[in-house]
Amino acid sequence: MQQYPPFGRHDTVLSRVSRRQPCPICQHTDWCELRSDGAIHCMRVESPIPSLRGGGWWHNFPDQGSPEHARAGAYKANNTDLTPAEPPPAVPAATAAERDKVYQSLLAICPLHTDHMRYLRAEGFHEPELRWYGSLDSKRALIGRELQRKYANGLLAAVPGFYIRADGQLAISAPDGLLVAVRDEEGRIIGMQVRVAERDGSKKYLWLSSASKAGPASGAPAAIAGPASAMVWVTEGAKKAHSAALALDCRVIGLPGHATQKEGLEALRRLADAGALCVVVALDEDSNPATAAAVDRSRRQLCRAGLSMGLAVRVARWDGDVAKGLDDLLRTGQVPELQIVTALAGEDPPAGPDGESGALSCLGLCRILRSSPALAWRSA
Repeated sequence: MQQYPPFGRHDTVLSRVSRRQPCPICQHTDWCELRSDGAIHCMRVESPIPSLRGGGWWHNFPDQGSPEHARAGAYKANNTDLTPAEPPPAVPAATAAERDKVYQSLLAICPLHTDHMRYLRAEGFHEPELRWYGSLDSKRALIGRELQRKYANGLLAAVPGFYIRADGQLAISAPDGLLVAVRDEEGRIIGMQVRVAERDGSKKYLWLSSASKAGPASGAPAAIAGPASAMVWVTEGAKKAHSAALALDCRVIGLPGHATQKEGLEALRRLADAGALCVVVALDEDSNPATAAAVDRSRRQLCRAGLSMGLAVRVARWDGDVAKGLDDLLRTGQVPELQIVTALAGEDPPAGPDGESGALSCLGLCRILRSSPALAWRSA
């Protein structure tokens, strides 16, 4: 049985991420750190546990959920690191409806650039799906004036990503890049990310957040895409969820990162209460051994949560040499194999293939579940 030290772990080692071992949360190869017990210090993706190691946030504690963790608030790694700092004064945040209104207006005045349009079409998006995206560029003054004509400064300052400068002008706390809307199950935009290019050619997703300007933080909301369905898929990323939902014709939850599950599980609970019967865990197939091990832990956590909600649980697996993500796999015309999970024996992930796959593909199962909930498979 795992022991939970009340305030710290003295046997853990921190190492920097690298090209061979990228950050499992943001997928980048610099700035972040990995702890030997599986905890991840990500400098880009927010979580409820801020780090004092020069900023960033902690994810994927194997000890989360223990009574000691609840009492301590967060572990104190090596005696100092995870002691929660005094929280800043609460900033009133806009409601989901207000954020949706402002973010919709932002997209309307930030049309897609040609290169972003070309990229999204290559990813399989067409009208009207392209309306979920926009291009944020250097025309910040024009964007600010347009938004201030429509909305009061008090509302704009309450939306993550916006702040009012000393001269009274609206500013956006984000670099130039592709805007990606993060929507809830009602279709409201509750968060916004910007996809930017790194110097090495890789891409990263940053949240629109005003936390550095004494405004509201973005949080780490899960994206929900696709029509209401009895089967719900869980994957990583807002754009990936959107793409997969179009291919599967199913409801898909996109986690901010495989280990950032809190809001995604809350969304899954709401969907289960609304009639969802089955959850399919479809996280990335990573080639890096350390990343793959961390993703496996996240799969187990999601399976455990789904079973606790009384849902039928499946794990989607595929050949990582064919595609890393679910969206990439579906664009090849292939579908994943579904593995049935009825219980978690120890901490081992399910090993056997779905005995009922074969002729009945996961796409076929998805459509059956949508059209006839009575045919949903329940865990034994």
